[in-house]
Amino acid sequence: MIFAIAVLLFSFFSTQSWGAPPQLFSDSLLTVAIDPGHGGKDGGAAGSEGLLEKSICFSLTQQLSSELEAAYRIVLTRSGDYDVSLPERAAIANHQKADVLVSIHTSASFQSAASGIRIYSYKPNHIPAAAGSGVEKTGGATWRHLQLVHMAVSRSLAQALQRAFRTIPGGPPVHLHQAPLALLAGAAMPAVVVEVGCLSHPAAARQLAMQAQQATYARALAEGIEDFLTSTRN
Repeated sequence: MIFAIAVLLFSFFSTQSWGAPPQLFSDSLLTVAIDPGHGGKDGGAAGSEGLLEKSICFSLTQQLSSELEAAYRIVLTRSGDYDVSLPERAAIANHQKADVLVSIHTSASFQSAASGIRIYSYKPNHIPAAAGSGVEKTGGATWRHLQLVHMAVSRSLAQALQRAFRTIPGGPPVHLHQAPLALLAGAAMPAVVVEVGCLSHPAAARQLAMQAQQATYARALAEGIEDFLTSTRN
């Protein structure tokens, strides 16, 4: 019996590297927070045929989650058709220690010819005192300062998503913007808002209503997120 145990121990240790202990757990999954815009009484923009922004955002979020869930931990800021305030959306991502936050929206315009995808990263109206570190002089972090230290890397996330969308054959133009958006201001991680199309544009609205088009956009979003997370982790 003692001899058998000794043989098993020898077999085990002979297969291990003496330079490091055996790896018992895989690396923890990175967390992707996805924010389906609007919800509940807030339907967002509306298309000419009654298509609501909140419905497109939620459907696209579900498909994006399916694309990413095998490799990442997914956090949704809302899991149904109900209201969530902008501070609450950022707070959910912060509480869950998300590595990125992607907020999905559509756009609308008084110009019916408006089209294309717009990706926003944060830029404040003005840089407050002691904003370089994202904290006030008292040392307490403020909600409106949290994104300041992530502005450059959020821009990189926006660029990664732009590259992914541009690989769609015959896809719409993809524009990058910066704006003082309230949701992004409170995010303590790289964060962007993606407007996937303009509901006031009849052709774009019809495409956004199609599951096939949503699936194409979900794959592009997933590829952009994965590209960004891979490049920042290496």
